[in-house]
Amino acid sequence: MKTRVLVSVLIALALAGGRAYAQDNYFFGFAYTPVVPLGNTKDFVGSGVSWRGATMEGRRVVKPNVTVGFSLGWQVMNTETDEVVSFTDPDATQGLDVQGFQIRTINAFPLMAMAHYYLGRRGGLRPYIGGGAGLSFVENRVNFGGILIDDDTWPFTLAADLGVAMPVGWNSAGFLFARFHWMAAAGSSDSQTYIAIGAGAAWQ
Repeated sequence: MKTRVLVSVLIALALAGGRAYAQDNYFFGFAYTPVVPLGNTKDFVGSGVSWRGATMEGRRVVKPNVTVGFSLGWQVMNTETDEVVSFTDPDATQGLDVQGFQIRTINAFPLMAMAHYYLGRRGGLRPYIGGGAGLSFVENRVNFGGILIDDDTWPFTLAADLGVAMPVGWNSAGFLFARFHWMAAAGSSDSQTYIAIGAGAAWQ
């Protein structure tokens, strides 16, 4: 239920942002963003690529080579395993170790302010570099024999990305990027890291 509510809020914000960005010097776009887990995230959900992810972004041109804007994302990572998983309550003296067949899932919803710097000239191929900061809503779930262990947090989040924008006509462009996400430890959850590989389109 929490996930469905948050997705609805993100879609509403994206639609509102789309209306605001539909004018000169503003861009609004969508990207498909599968992710590669790293660090603690890989330890929890495995090292395989997660193919479920999407990102919505709005950017405003503030200088010929600089944009600022926002990014709303949703990435889902999961695995099936029988390894031991540990949960620790920071206010308790003991934790909980779970072993047996489990379905582990991470739902991550990063919400960030972004800034990007572009090479090249408007109307041509434009490599760019950028970064952002904000918060993420993160659900860590373990389904163990029908018992659901759920840990929801709002960690501070940083991102850095490299990409390229390619004009395709009709005030639109395609873009490709790789974005590194770092989410701080929060509550009983460790820090999370992953790389999102994005492919999408944007409209002016």
